[in-house]
Amino acid sequence: MGKTMRISIKRKLTIFIILILILNIAIVSFASLRGISAYQKKQYESDLKEDSKIANIYIREQFLKETNSNYKSFYEKNAKYLCKNLRNLINNDVALYDIKGNNLMGRYIAGNEQKKDRVQEKKMDKLMLLALENNIVYRDLDNNKIEYLAPIYDYDGQIGVIRLIYNIKSQKIFYSDIKNMYLEFGLLSIIIVFIIAKVVVINIMKKMKHLTKSLELVEEGKFEDITLIESNDEIGDLSLGIQSMALTIRNDIDGMQNEKKKLQKLIIKLRELEKKQKHFIGNITHEFKTPITVIKAQQDLIALYSDDTTMVKNAKKVIDSELQRLDDMVENILYLSSIEKYDYEFKQERVEINAIIKEIANRMQAKAQKFGITIKLKLEHAEIYFDKDSFTQIIINVIDNAIKYNKADGNIDIRSYKIADNVVIEIEDTGIGIPDEIKDKIFDPFYTVDKNRSKNHSGTGLGLPIVKTMLKKQGGSITVHSNKKGSIFIITIPVFESMQVKI
Repeated sequence: MGKTMRISIKRKLTIFIILILILNIAIVSFASLRGISAYQKKQYESDLKEDSKIANIYIREQFLKETNSNYKSFYEKNAKYLCKNLRNLINNDVALYDIKGNNLMGRYIAGNEQKKDRVQEKKMDKLMLLALENNIVYRDLDNNKIEYLAPIYDYDGQIGVIRLIYNIKSQKIFYSDIKNMYLEFGLLSIIIVFIIAKVVVINIMKKMKHLTKSLELVEEGKFEDITLIESNDEIGDLSLGIQSMALTIRNDIDGMQNEKKKLQKLIIKLRELEKKQKHFIGNITHEFKTPITVIKAQQDLIALYSDDTTMVKNAKKVIDSELQRLDDMVENILYLSSIEKYDYEFKQERVEINAIIKEIANRMQAKAQKFGITIKLKLEHAEIYFDKDSFTQIIINVIDNAIKYNKADGNIDIRSYKIADNVVIEIEDTGIGIPDEIKDKIFDPFYTVDKNRSKNHSGTGLGLPIVKTMLKKQGGSITVHSNKKGSIFIITIPVFESMQVKI
């Protein structure tokens, strides 16, 4: 078998550049010439339409000067005179026809011009028929002219046809000149681009040969002989990559040692994650057993004391409450898992926090009043780039937490202000406080400071973990400061303007 002809990259690049240029010039030329042609056509259509209007107006003016009261009779009788003046007025060849298509010029057309007109009449029968049916029609002639037919009207309707011969030779010459100009410009551009492309491609090929030599040195293990190409482009990046690859190969043993250490750290981390997972599953099991045990106990009571309607009613109420608690727990677990493990989609947008916080405070005021708790607001105008629904859920969870662990007749103070590029929201309660040793644990799933108080308030221990995860996913954070007088949860979120710079 014969060898396949090998085409060099230099030739391929040169041909590709020239083909792209030719295609570009062809598209631009085609679009421009088509536009010029369309403009010329629109222009002469407009001129001829205007000339036909002028002819109708002129004939009407001349009729009004005469005493003859029959418009059609005046038109046919004075056709020669009208035609002569119209030729001077609109500077075009003019012929007038009656409503039957007969030429009214008679012998006014002299010599060869009359013969040409008669020959032309035979050719234009179809065109004349259309014009006699109240249509404006035209067509190109072979001698760079346009034949244009339009109706002539009296006061009641069409009485004849005017034929105009419009010369478009100058437009065709202009179009031809533009076409030639594009052709000359295209050829000149191709020559110039060919020269430039050849110079550029030769330079690129020199660099490619240098890269090939560098790869050969890598194969031979001569890493010290590799030199870097000083080029601020992809070839320079590739040369730097080859050099870096050589250094990586030379330091392979050290790299393997580092990978081994990383692998060991990863194994330790996986074990820790496995331990946390077991702990999480254990907590879920424990939390699920409690309401299930309560439900079973209430079912036993219903079975034993089915005749006691009060007992049955209270038992069903307890069962409904525990079922609701189970449902909330499952929903929160699924939600927490989705935002932690998957690419949960937050619909971040520009959010003004004051209105949302005020609306939430008003909604939760009724719950707070049951325990004699007063909610106070001190808010500054601030905007964040955040998911509106998750922001609402964050504020609700933290305020609800402040109500659960507050003291009777206590207060909840909600403040917001700006510091540098952050919005800070503080939610302070006058509750039982959080010991220092468990401050970090309150953000763990199922952890509650006071188990009995949490159950009385239908808590699941998942509210704060959800809050922390939602904030972390959207660039925010939450911390807590506490003492015996209560706790302050501090939420920090970047302001809207600072987020715009990052976007």
